[in-house]
Amino acid sequence: MKKLFTLFIVCACIQMTNANDKINEHLFFKTTSTFHFDNLLKASNSDYLIFKKNDETPTAECPANQTVNNDPNSCDAIVDFTLPPSPGAATTTAAPASGSTFPVGVTTVTVTADDGAGNTDQCTFTVTVNDTEIPTLTCPPNVVETALAGQCEATVNYNTSYTITDNCTTTVVESIPSGSAFGVGTTPVTVTVTDPGSNSVSCSINIVVTDDENPVAICPANITANADSGSCDTEVEFNLGLSTDNCKVLTEVSDYASGSTFPVGVTTVTVTATDPSNNMDDCTFTITVNDAENPVAACPADVTVNNDSGVCNAVATFVLPASSDNCSGVTSSASPASGSTFNVGVTVVTVTAEDASGNLNSCTFNVTVDDTEDPVAACPADITANNDTGFCHAAVSFIIPAPTDNCSATSSALPVSGSTFNVGVTAVTVTAEDAAGNMGTCTFNVTVNDAEAPMANCPADFTVNNDLGSCDAIVNYTLPTSTDNCSVVSTVAVPASGSVIDVGVTETIMVTVTDAAGNTDMCTFRVTVEDNEDPVAICPDDIEVDNDSGLCNAVVNFTIPDPTDNCSATSSASPASGSTFNVGETIVTVTAV
Repeated sequence: MKKLFTLFIVCACIQMTNANDKINEHLFFKTTSTFHFDNLLKASNSDYLIFKKNDETPTAECPANQTVNNDPNSCDAIVDFTLPPSPGAATTTAAPASGSTFPVGVTTVTVTADDGAGNTDQCTFTVTVNDTEIPTLTCPPNVVETALAGQCEATVNYNTSYTITDNCTTTVVESIPSGSAFGVGTTPVTVTVTDPGSNSVSCSINIVVTDDENPVAICPANITANADSGSCDTEVEFNLGLSTDNCKVLTEVSDYASGSTFPVGVTTVTVTATDPSNNMDDCTFTITVNDAENPVAACPADVTVNNDSGVCNAVATFVLPASSDNCSGVTSSASPASGSTFNVGVTVVTVTAEDASGNLNSCTFNVTVDDTEDPVAACPADITANNDTGFCHAAVSFIIPAPTDNCSATSSALPVSGSTFNVGVTAVTVTAEDAAGNMGTCTFNVTVNDAEAPMANCPADFTVNNDLGSCDAIVNYTLPTSTDNCSVVSTVAVPASGSVIDVGVTETIMVTVTDAAGNTDMCTFRVTVEDNEDPVAICPDDIEVDNDSGLCNAVVNFTIPDPTDNCSATSSASPASGSTFNVGETIVTVTAV
């Protein structure tokens, strides 16, 4: 251990001149108190001390590593050891010290050598304490638990059922940890106890989990099937495996095997579920086989009879054949029944077959009653009518008297009442027909008179020009189509198209139309011929005269030749003959009109 001191340094690093002293190895200190220090050299006076510096480190020496066994029933040992001398050391110490209690295992001991001048050295060695005592383990007998409700396992804590003793603290390893979930059945568990010296011991425990919970038998839904065609039963397949258990269902057994043949009706099937612990539960479901097959109704051949005399019906009889079915107990009935009164015509008889399950089937046959008596048709008196306005026909209505017949009959007319009848005479045939198609006929006439005159149509008044070089014109025109409720037989215009009409004359043309019934109508229009051809003016030769005496003009007279024109024309001059003309040339214009 280093010694501590306090110095008041007055002078340091004083070089000595004495040859016996080493340079820089002496320090001079002035101190006010006394200190103890190694290697004191000398004191020059009471106020100064002279010291020599110590730089040499001691060497720590350790014994060999120590190995001992634990003290009996203890997890440690008291260990004594001897420290060898450490060169240069004033003191040598060990931690832990010799005679200390060392735990099982390896402990490192540190040895420190101290020269007393503050210089130290260390070394280490180990003390190993071996645990030579084997732990003891006592395992219990089998641990029995009941599986939790709805589960196939139980949480089992078994570590309270075994005991462990050892001189040290042990570690426990369980092949399946205590507190784990154990499945139903027997599960072996190994417990191994190990101490710090690697001494170990093992034992085995059987964990037994029992299943006291019944399975829940679950049946398939009720099954409904139809009987096979032509059979009164059917094979029905169903699936098991629906039952549940907290563990698992070992077997499911039904008192009827899937695929068995089930008769028409309701059969109850019981399913028993058993789990591996032989717990059981039952459930039931029903298999209903419906007879969905209709019987086959049988009908006789069609029956045909004549009506009974004087009536519109007849009594008819027939025999029903036997109907068939996939099951038994089928019955047949007819509607109407045999021996009923059937009206004239065709009556459909329905034969219904019904089996024990209420399935129905039917067939039909016909009972035909022929009516052989013809009805008597009745006609009304002949009818005369005028045409409808604007038409060449008339809608004529009439009433047909009722016919007579042994049954009932209806009458029809051709053409029918309310039909459109053309102008003229039309024969109407009345036919009386009964339901059997027997007929009787009669006829009457419908006469339609054309009392409507035609309508003459004229063109609008028009004007034409004279033919070139002529004082008249050949006038052509087209007459509009005249109308009539029937048809126009003739159209006559006076004067006719293509007639010659003089210029300046307005001609009235009369148009007369006549229809097939001799009805007539007239209209008129006017045609005017205009002269639009210019006349040709003719001038005399140029005139040259002297001025009148004493005047600067002259009165000039001249004669204008007659003009030419397709009709007639007159001429005039400007200035006129007899006018005064100034000296010089004057142009005279002759105009023919």
